[in-house]
Amino acid sequence: MTRGMTANAKLYLLLALVAALGVVTACGPTPTPVPPTKPPPTATPVLPTPTKAPEPNTLVALKAAAAPKDAADAAWAKAIPLTFKANGIGSLSGKSVDVTAKALYTEGDVYLLFAWKDAQASLVKGAWQFDGTKWSKQKGDEDRLAIMWEVAPIANFAAQGCAATCHGKTMGTNAAAEKGDLWHWKSYRSNPLGFADDGYIVQDDAAKGETGRKSDPGGGGDSKNETKEKDKPALMQDPAKAPTAKGFLLKDEAVEIKDYKAFKAGDVVPFRILTRPSGSRGDIKAVGVWQDGTWTLLLGRKLKTGNDDDVQFDPAKSYPFSVAVYDDSGDENKYVSTAALKLSFGK
Repeated sequence: MTRGMTANAKLYLLLALVAALGVVTACGPTPTPVPPTKPPPTATPVLPTPTKAPEPNTLVALKAAAAPKDAADAAWAKAIPLTFKANGIGSLSGKSVDVTAKALYTEGDVYLLFAWKDAQASLVKGAWQFDGTKWSKQKGDEDRLAIMWEVAPIANFAAQGCAATCHGKTMGTNAAAEKGDLWHWKSYRSNPLGFADDGYIVQDDAAKGETGRKSDPGGGGDSKNETKEKDKPALMQDPAKAPTAKGFLLKDEAVEIKDYKAFKAGDVVPFRILTRPSGSRGDIKAVGVWQDGTWTLLLGRKLKTGNDDDVQFDPAKSYPFSVAVYDDSGDENKYVSTAALKLSFGK
């Protein structure tokens, strides 16, 4: 086609083709712009919801899948400890003891774990000892821990604890409508049977010396082991029965002493005879262990017993309580929690 064309004609033809190609390109579709590649946004970390700190002097019971078997059960690892001070009164005035408490609960029961320092386990409670000639009662009492709750509201109890019910030598509420629940663990008289004594508090008559402290209905408690002359023990361990708790005397394992000549110098016979608890008085299971200068006490009870002499626990509510610790001492000599304590239930 270009044969015979002059050089100028060929140049014009080439320029025309180049121009035509530019027009075609300009008329084609506009290419879609590709945005620059960006790194994916950094994910905002999800932080755990902070656990709400318990209110001051509040013992929070956490929900457990199963009942703790003992004080060493792994379930206690998640429990929130509360440590409070108990100040001495009576012969213990000027002294104090720190008590650490933990709490767990299941669908039907509540469990409390207490620990406090005590240089020596007191397990005498006036036991008889024979010196080869005569009998005498040994000096010494027992260690104890008592917890008081409200069954019906008690004036000033939430702020003062058991001080609101202590009236000198008697104990009681200040009005007939008020009522308390008393859990009383005793190292000698209840611990060997695996229970804490369950009682209640109603209005007393201090003028007449009548206490408002009562025992729940049912069997239990203890009695004195002595003859009518009160100069020696009347009962001993039945040799035909293996003792339920070695060193302690249970009523259903005791027999009358008929031959005192069989005893030798140094022999000891318990002064207190223990009775197995039953009924409402036997609601509270307890295991206390003293080791290396510390008492560890595990208590367990149904959330709701259905007894009108017991506090009935509802996990949606909270409950004021007070604690007293006895160190080889009687009722008037003890350590009493100084703060107003409260039990609440968590998840």
